[in-house]
Amino acid sequence: MPDPMDVETLVRVVNERCGYGLTLLGEAEHGETSGAVYVRWPDGREGVITRTNMPLERMRQTAEVVESLRRRGLPVPRQEPVKLDDTYWAVLLLQERLPGSPPKVANAAVIEAMLAMSEHFTDALAGRPDVPARQLWLQRSNTDYPRHDLLAGYDTRTRRMLDLIREVGRDGPDEFTGNDLVHPDYTPPNVLVDESGHISGIVDWNGGITRGDRCFALVGLRADLTLGA
Repeated sequence: MPDPMDVETLVRVVNERCGYGLTLLGEAEHGETSGAVYVRWPDGREGVITRTNMPLERMRQTAEVVESLRRRGLPVPRQEPVKLDDTYWAVLLLQERLPGSPPKVANAAVIEAMLAMSEHFTDALAGRPDVPARQLWLQRSNTDYPRHDLLAGYDTRTRRMLDLIREVGRDGPDEFTGNDLVHPDYTPPNVLVDESGHISGIVDWNGGITRGDRCFALVGLRADLTLGA
């Protein structure tokens, strides 16, 4: 998906909308679909602008919840969603830049630190019944992914897999229950570590937070590690 504007124009538009007087520092060397642009406020603070295809209200909700985590002492960034227009990537997230960088190697120490950090997500949404539950998409496709039609159309083996997925879905609910916070993409590229190896930041909330069982994010972590091995 091509970007709708270059980074200079993007920073200029944010300044026009918000009046922050941000200075462009450059683009991040790491990052995936949402990209990242580094900026500096006039007072010297550094920030990051990323993009999301989530609705503005969902990202405002996510920013509120992430702020509640920050106030509890978790290493998460202040963030503010900025509405552009009605096109794809119409919402930007302006965030503070946290110290550290993604781990070069997802070794045992990094994974153990991520597991320990995820404990803080337990029951974190007990006071936020407005946050939607995490959907499992066992009976139907999501508009993005997972896509049932891809499994159905590929080959006999994937069609058998889809039949098993739908069978599981017929015997249970299609969304999680519980009050845990589920990070949208809790993987090593979205965790920052300092020089001593401690987690200094949990970033990339662009997919929007959901409620359910925090361990669902760990299933995604395992899949990421397996596919990246």
